[in-house]
Order: sequence, then C-alpha cells, then structure tokens
Amino acid sequence: MDSIIILYAILLGFLVLCTASVFLVSAVDRYQDYLDFKKFLVTVILAYFINFTVGVTPHLAAGSFCLQFFPIFFLSNYILAGQKRLGLRYFGLLHLTGVSISFALSFWTQNFTAFSLPLVLSAYSPGFAAIYYILKRKSSLTNFFYVFVMSLGALNFISFSVFRFVPGTELWGWSSAVLNYILIMYCFFLMILDKKVILDAELKDELKLTNTLYKTLIHDTSNDLNYLSFSLSRAIKRDDISFVEKANERLNELIRFKTEVRKQYQSEKGISHKVSMINILSRIENNFLDLYRLKGIQLVKSIKNESDDINIPISEEVLIKTVLGNLLSNALKFSPQGSQVHLSINVCMDMMHIQVMDSGKGIPEHIVNEVKTYSKVTSSSGTNHEMGTGMGLGIVCFVVDRVKGEIEFTSRKDKGTTIDIRIPTVATQFLNGLMPKEQVVQSTLLQ
Repeated sequence: MDSIIILYAILLGFLVLCTASVFLVSAVDRYQDYLDFKKFLVTVILAYFINFTVGVTPHLAAGSFCLQFFPIFFLSNYILAGQKRLGLRYFGLLHLTGVSISFALSFWTQNFTAFSLPLVLSAYSPGFAAIYYILKRKSSLTNFFYVFVMSLGALNFISFSVFRFVPGTELWGWSSAVLNYILIMYCFFLMILDKKVILDAELKDELKLTNTLYKTLIHDTSNDLNYLSFSLSRAIKRDDISFVEKANERLNELIRFKTEVRKQYQSEKGISHKVSMINILSRIENNFLDLYRLKGIQLVKSIKNESDDINIPISEEVLIKTVLGNLLSNALKFSPQGSQVHLSINVCMDMMHIQVMDSGKGIPEHIVNEVKTYSKVTSSSGTNHEMGTGMGLGIVCFVVDRVKGEIEFTSRKDKGTTIDIRIPTVATQFLNGLMPKEQVVQSTLLQ
C-alpha cells in the first residue's frame, strides 16, 4: 500500500507540475488554443483524487471511475486538433448508457470485471473515436505516436476493469498510469512542435504568395501601361480621340485585373469563375493583334467550343492577362520574323486544355526546372533584342499549380517550344443549352 501511495503522489505531483507548465505556455503562446488540454489536466487531477480517496470497494471504485470520461474527452479533442470535433452530448449519452448497464449488472453479479467493463469502455469511447480519426489522417511519425499513446491509455483503462482487485496488480496499474501520462505530456510538446512547423510552412507559402502577387502586378501590368502611354501620345500628336477611347478601355481592363488578381491568389479553394470563350478570343485579338503584326508573325488560333461559357478555378482576367498573356508574349518574344505561333484552346467536360507552340530558340532544361520551382528569375533577350523581367513563366506555373492544374514544357534548341496547360473545370455550361459543338475556328492575325 505504501508503494501505491508513493506512485499516486508522484502521478499527482507530475500532473500538477504539467498543469502549471501548460498554463504558463498558453499565457505566452497566443497563437494556439490550449483550452482542451487545460481542461484535460484539471479534470484528470480531480478524477484521480476522487478515485483514490473513495475507491475502497469495487462498487465505489467503479463509481468514481466514471469521472475518467471527462479528461479523455478533452484530451481526444486536443489531439484531434480541430480535424474532427467530438460532441459532448453524443459521447456523454454513450457514457451514460455504459454507466447504466454497469449499474444494472452490479445487481446481477458480483464479478467486478463483468459489471465494470461496460463503464470502462464507454468512459474511453472518445479515445477510441480519436484513434479512428487519427488513423484516417495522412500517415506520419507524429500520428503514429498519438495512436500509440491513446492505445496505451485504452489498455490502461481496460486493465482497471480486469485487474483492479486482483492481488498484486494494483501497483502495476498505477505504474502504467504514470508512464501513460508522461507520454501524454510528450504528445503535448510534440503537438506544439508540429504546429510550429505547420505555421512556418504556412508563413513561407504566404511569403511566396505575396512575392508572386507583387511580381504579377509588376509584370502583367507593364504591357498595359506601355499601351496607355503609346495611345495617349498618339492622341496628343494626332488629335485623335479614338486613341483616348482605346487608352480608356485598356485602363478599365487594368483596374479589373488588379482587383481580380488579388481575389485569385487570396480566394479559398473550390471557388469557381465563369469565363466566356467569346471574350477570351476577342481579348486575345485586341491585345496581341498590333504586336504580332508589328513583328511580322502569324498567330494561328484553334478554339473549340468557342461560344460556350465554362467555370474554372481561374478568373477570366487572370486567365487572359497572366496565363495566356505571358505565354503569347513569350512566344512572340522568341519567335523569328515570318514564323507562326499556334494557340489551341480545347474545352471538355472536366478540363480546359491550352497549348501554345512557337518555333523559337527553345528553353534549356535547367531554366524549365527553375521556372517550375520558382527558384530563380531568368531573363533572356528575344529575337529583336526584347528584354523581359524573367518572371512571366514562373507566375504562370504558380497560378496553374495553385488551382491543381498541370503544365508541361516540350522544347528543342532552335526548334521551338510547346507549352501544354491543363486546368480542371468546375462545371461547364453552354449558352445554347445543347451539347458542346466541336467548332474549330482557325484564323491568322497577319495575312
């Protein structure tokens, strides 16, 4: 009995020390919620205190053990970390059912295991639920440790029912309880470390997102600003209001783009945007007609389902200016005079397929890798010594990757580059209410 009292004192002292530590950590760390773990520690101290002081007979021991449900409930919710919030009403009723069955069995039999086992299983029911939901998570060493600790707790609970009044086993039960709660405290520190790693990763993603947003606004608005300057200067020199109207139209596009690009990068997953294939075709011609004519390059378009509206996870402004704009600008930049650039857009029920093919100097493999990983800004001069920022393709890769799309580069030196992009469609709607027509429109911007 003296050994049991010593173990009980060690366990109680350890839990009090841990409680003070958790309250201290939670006071310093304002970024995490420790409420469930605080409740767990306070209720487990009260439960053990009551269990040790009144549990002198089998029936009193079983009755006081009912309180162990509450710390396990709070611990389970803490370890699940918001993945699945357990409901107190549901599990409380489940535990009350187990207590009622045990109470009824206690009148029918004096076998402690027989009448206490339903109570023990219902008391640990939140722990069994926690094990189930942890196993549904992505496999990791951390989750394996959580499952091990919760399984050890289940064995410790069941041993109460099986060995509580078997001579010589009470000492083993209290020893396993001390070990179990030491491991639970390791869970606490492991979860803090795990959350810090997640927060660091989220911070890096946020910095990358901010950096890409900054690059996008600089890179993808430069052509519009140049066009505004060009149109206004022409309007002043020629006293022609049509150039002012063109400048105003492009300025409105620029304002819409600035608004949409922030929505695109900061929106939650699953957001869909309706885009019009007619608008895409029209905007491509308006934005690139003069540029391609000026350099003497043909832009051949192959557009399927031209008259359809579709829903994709990229807004129309971002699709036209960031994705198509960068691809067509790069193709124009590196294509020699008199060559062709082929643009193909094919929409099926679950995918938008975009392909841009040029006959330029090609992209070296190491630059493709840098572009895909956004690891380095690389800029090369075009066939007419055009200079760029080196950010365009990296921005395209970022946008496509963010919406779970795919991008592939096929390039050969001095033979040209083909870029294939596949963007998943959220839903496809057709303006005419009919099945999609496989219309293929081919045109050249320079005859």
